[in-house]
Amino acid sequence: ISHLFHEIEPHDALHFDSSVLYDHRKGCLIKDYKYIPEYIIIYVDTGGTIDTINYNKSIKYNKEIIKNYEKIVTNLNEAFFNKDDSAIAMNATESFMLHIRANNDKRLEYNEFLKNISAIGVQATHSGTCVGFLFKSKTDKSILDYAENMIEKKYKKTSRIVRTLKLID
Repeated sequence: ISHLFHEIEPHDALHFDSSVLYDHRKGCLIKDYKYIPEYIIIYVDTGGTIDTINYNKSIKYNKEIIKNYEKIVTNLNEAFFNKDDSAIAMNATESFMLHIRANNDKRLEYNEFLKNISAIGVQATHSGTCVGFLFKSKTDKSILDYAENMIEKKYKKTSRIVRTLKLID
């Protein structure tokens, strides 16, 4: 199915049952972590559209960026091995921040915003318009309500709150 999707356009790895390391440009599974972190996610579509085919063709990574991604992957592998949800969230945030710095993305302000709403990380579509703020699975409802209010105020968009899913065998 990855090959079929890849023939159409670069895509996320949403067709896998667990968290994976995935080359979205080649449609290639690199590593299946066989684990899903437990998060509450407040997500928002910041609006607009992106031509993912042209966007992915225009991205160029220099040696320094590639070296930084390799470090993130090493740290991410360790975090998944240890089932350390906070470390996984931190690596997702570092990956996103590296991507937006490398591509002069206007979403750079997310990092400071994370601290203001008590999120442990951010995950985002690299070639899309959605962003999700990651919270520990047992985060108090009052903190989530405050964060949701701040997100909607900042982005003037409706947000949604979801939990990560675990499939039943």
